Amino acid sequence: MAQAQAALVYGILGAAWALGIPLGVSQEFLAEGEDGLWLFGAYLATFGAFGGVLTLGLTQRWGEVFPRWLPVLSGRPVPPLLAVVPAGFVSIIITVAGLTYVRWTIAGRFALAEWGAWLPECFWPIRGAALATATVSYHQRRKTDLSPALRRPRRSYRQWRYAGRCSRRRTHGRARRMR
Repeated sequence: MAQAQAALVYGILGAAWALGIPLGVSQEFLAEGEDGLWLFGAYLATFGAFGGVLTLGLTQRWGEVFPRWLPVLSGRPVPPLLAVVPAGFVSIIITVAGLTYVRWTIAGRFALAEWGAWLPECFWPIRGAALATATVSYHQRRKTDLSPALRRPRRSYRQWRYAGRCSRRRTHGRARRMR
């Protein structure tokens, strides 16, 4: 939950840049990147929010069953690897990139006045660890459970055949008695 909130807060920073608001950066920094910085800000805002919502899917029920509004997949169980593989991949990328920013910050590569351009990235290792923890928890929960309430219990051929004969006998027996 905290990882999703952090992703949404990070999206606010990108939205401010996309709108031309110098949140955490100087006006000169925004002016230097006027050609493509708004696009980068829109990218950060969009994918930050999207990542936060998908992270919630690892902890919410709709991460286990496709929602009803999906035409073909509605009500079916989500294959666990469909969530585990991308989330694991992203958690590794976020952690490594965040550690790079921490190392660059310690080396003094960034100006303190431009904190909006580097400080949020220094928290990426924590976000990556939180995402990895949620991913492992999701995988363990889905591996052991696999949502037995969502799938029909499997019967062997013999059980199926016997159940069919019993129901026929009962039906024929009742029909004979009622005559």
